Amino acid sequence: MNERVRAIVEEARKLSSEERRELIQRLRFEIAADRDRLDALATRYPGLARSLAVYYGDPARAAAMDKLYTRFVKSGGLAFDIGSHVGDRIGAF
Repeated sequence: MNERVRAIVEEARKLSSEERRELIQRLRFEIAADRDRLDALATRYPGLARSLAVYYGDPARAAAMDKLYTRFVKSGGLAFDIGSHVGDRIGAF
């Protein structure tokens, strides 16, 4: 989890339900801006865009990886994704 995401998660833990809804709304705007940047990157680097779509574009695959890796890396545990291509396993860790 990168530092930005970690900070958001820590912030969210301290919030009321209403404040969490507002945070989610803010994040949706940030994600939309990120999508614009990703579209520009995809045009420039189509191979990378394909890899990101393959590894991050399937929620069922992500859920299966979460289930698999939970058996090996417990909450609060430490794991390294050595040789990471686009870091898709690190999300499961």
